[in-house]
Amino acid sequence: MKLLRLFFLFLLLAPMFTFAQQARTYYVVIGVFNVEENATKFVSHAHTLNIPAIYAYHPEQNLYYVYVRATQNIDEATSTAESI
Repeated sequence: MKLLRLFFLFLLLAPMFTFAQQARTYYVVIGVFNVEENATKFVSHAHTLNIPAIYAYHPEQNLYYVYVRATQNIDEATSTAESI
Protein backbone atom coordinates (compact mmCIF):
# COMPACT_ATOMS: atom_id res chain seq x y z
CA MET A 1 0.00 0.00 0.00
CA LYS A 2 2.94 2.33 0.66
CA LEU A 3 4.15 1.87 -2.92
CA LEU A 4 0.66 2.61 -4.20
CA ARG A 5 0.50 5.78 -2.08
CA LEU A 6 3.81 6.96 -3.55
CA PHE A 7 2.41 6.27 -7.01
CA PHE A 8 -0.59 8.52 -6.21
CA LEU A 9 1.60 11.34 -5.06
CA PHE A 10 3.97 10.99 -8.01
CA LEU A 11 1.19 11.33 -10.56
CA LEU A 12 -0.88 13.82 -8.62
CA LEU A 13 0.56 16.96 -10.10
CA ALA A 14 0.29 15.87 -13.71
CA PRO A 15 -2.55 18.09 -14.89
CA MET A 16 -4.34 16.55 -17.84
CA PHE A 17 -7.38 17.47 -19.87
CA THR A 18 -6.68 21.20 -19.38
CA PHE A 19 -8.32 23.49 -21.89
CA ALA A 20 -7.21 26.99 -22.86
CA GLN A 21 -8.38 29.81 -20.61
CA GLN A 22 -9.81 27.49 -17.98
CA ALA A 23 -8.51 26.86 -14.50
CA ARG A 24 -6.01 24.01 -14.22
CA THR A 25 -7.54 20.72 -13.11
CA TYR A 26 -5.56 18.39 -10.87
CA TYR A 27 -6.27 14.66 -10.99
CA VAL A 28 -5.42 12.13 -8.31
CA VAL A 29 -4.33 9.32 -10.60
CA ILE A 30 -4.03 5.76 -9.31
CA GLY A 31 -3.28 3.96 -12.57
CA VAL A 32 -2.33 4.46 -16.21
CA PHE A 33 -3.00 1.87 -18.93
CA ASN A 34 -2.52 1.36 -22.66
CA VAL A 35 -5.50 -1.00 -22.86
CA GLU A 36 -9.00 0.11 -21.90
CA GLU A 37 -9.91 -3.33 -20.55
CA ASN A 38 -7.06 -3.08 -18.04
CA ALA A 39 -8.33 0.32 -16.91
CA THR A 40 -11.84 -1.04 -16.37
CA LYS A 41 -10.48 -4.02 -14.42
CA PHE A 42 -8.46 -1.69 -12.22
CA VAL A 43 -11.51 0.50 -11.58
CA SER A 44 -13.42 -2.62 -10.51
CA HIS A 45 -10.59 -3.62 -8.22
CA ALA A 46 -10.51 -0.14 -6.69
CA HIS A 47 -14.26 -0.36 -6.06
CA THR A 48 -13.75 -3.62 -4.13
CA LEU A 49 -11.41 -1.61 -1.86
CA ASN A 50 -14.07 1.11 -1.47
CA ILE A 51 -12.07 3.53 -3.62
CA PRO A 52 -14.41 5.51 -5.93
CA ALA A 53 -12.29 5.35 -9.07
CA ILE A 54 -13.22 6.21 -12.65
CA TYR A 55 -11.19 6.31 -15.84
CA ALA A 56 -10.77 8.61 -18.81
CA TYR A 57 -8.95 8.39 -22.12
CA HIS A 58 -6.31 10.96 -22.98
CA PRO A 59 -6.11 10.95 -26.81
CA GLU A 60 -2.87 12.92 -27.09
CA GLN A 61 -1.03 10.36 -24.98
CA ASN A 62 -3.11 7.39 -26.12
CA LEU A 63 -3.51 6.27 -22.50
CA TYR A 64 -6.33 5.49 -20.07
CA TYR A 65 -6.01 7.22 -16.69
CA VAL A 66 -7.74 5.83 -13.61
CA TYR A 67 -8.35 8.56 -11.07
CA VAL A 68 -10.19 9.15 -7.83
CA ARG A 69 -10.55 12.91 -7.83
CA ALA A 70 -10.54 15.86 -10.21
CA THR A 71 -10.34 19.30 -8.66
CA GLN A 72 -9.09 22.80 -9.41
CA ASN A 73 -7.70 23.05 -5.88
CA ILE A 74 -4.24 21.53 -5.48
CA ASP A 75 -4.64 21.29 -1.69
CA GLU A 76 -7.79 19.17 -2.09
CA ALA A 77 -5.99 16.92 -4.55
CA THR A 78 -3.04 16.51 -2.20
CA SER A 79 -5.32 15.77 0.72
CA THR A 80 -7.17 13.11 -1.28
CA ALA A 81 -3.92 11.46 -2.36
CA GLU A 82 -2.62 11.38 1.21
CA SER A 83 -5.85 9.91 2.58
CA ILE A 84 -5.90 6.89 0.29
